[in-house]
Amino acid sequence: YDKINKKHYRYDYVDFTNKKVIEFNGDFWHCNPEKYIECHIHRIMNKSAKELWNIDKIKSDWIKKKRV
Repeated sequence: YDKINKKHYRYDYVDFTNKKVIEFNGDFWHCNPEKYIECHIHRIMNKSAKELWNIDKIKSDWIKKKRV
């Protein structure tokens, strides 16, 4: 739980024993920057590509800080 942003994050795969996290940032759901412009609005998430990239960065940075 991210106390600062008051948010729970979900990842595609978590190996608690080996402290490994895998997140698949697929082209469609995460608006691959090689295929989408930042002002593109995701039709299901109703957010811009830039917003989704920022969310992905926050989520990635948060889990990296949890490494021990």
